[in-house]
Amino acid sequence: MPTTNDRNASQPWRPSIPLLAAGSVAIIAGGLAAAVTGPTEWDHGSWVAAFLVLVTGVAQIGADNICETTYAPHSLPQNVAGRPLDSIVSKCQLKPASASDYPGASGGQVAQIQAIFAGGVCDWSKTGIGEQPITGPNQTFGPEQTVTWRDRQLNLRSNRYRVNRGGQARLTARLRPCPAVIWQRVTFERRVRQGDKFIWRQIGRPIVTGSSCQTGVSVRNIRSNTRFRAKARLITGVRASQTRQITIKLRASRNRR
Repeated sequence: MPTTNDRNASQPWRPSIPLLAAGSVAIIAGGLAAAVTGPTEWDHGSWVAAFLVLVTGVAQIGADNICETTYAPHSLPQNVAGRPLDSIVSKCQLKPASASDYPGASGGQVAQIQAIFAGGVCDWSKTGIGEQPITGPNQTFGPEQTVTWRDRQLNLRSNRYRVNRGGQARLTARLRPCPAVIWQRVTFERRVRQGDKFIWRQIGRPIVTGSSCQTGVSVRNIRSNTRFRAKARLITGVRASQTRQITIKLRASRNRR
């Protein structure tokens, strides 16, 4: 009767099945993450997708090939030195080498590290030298490109301009010309009382999509005459739109004498 070792010897791919399954799931999850976060402004969406596809997915599927065994993805010098896998640091800030950073190292080994890295070792808890906050998706690098700027007009409307107290309405913003770009975000705000003054409070930031170039938000619990406004945000090649306002009023009460 053939043993498990005999079957593994005749079918060397069998031990890789769990890795292939895990890697395939991670790659699919990375694709879904890219699709979901692409239209949004979540700063780390692309990093999550890349990590799932490249580190978790591709590394698992190719875990026993010559590239992965010779240059294992987790054996890069920076990662061995302690850099987190999700770090974007290119040039790190330094700190003095300390024995507490090297548990299990002997005094002689720590002394050797301190002698080799007399100027200090990377402090991965800090941002990189010259590192700037990520301002949003679709970052570009390289020579400056000439951009032709255009204007778009925003039209704001409501499906109701009079509601009962506590009622609701649907606000819709439409941009022209259409189509001009694939994505453009519109900020909707509601004027509310805060203390003894009125302020504008954001109620949504959806993205204009589709052949009609429109988007909208629902507003609820309208308890008084209320002003709303919307504005399309600036994106590369398209300037921010003018702010448009509308007012939704309460219907007159029939019980009023």
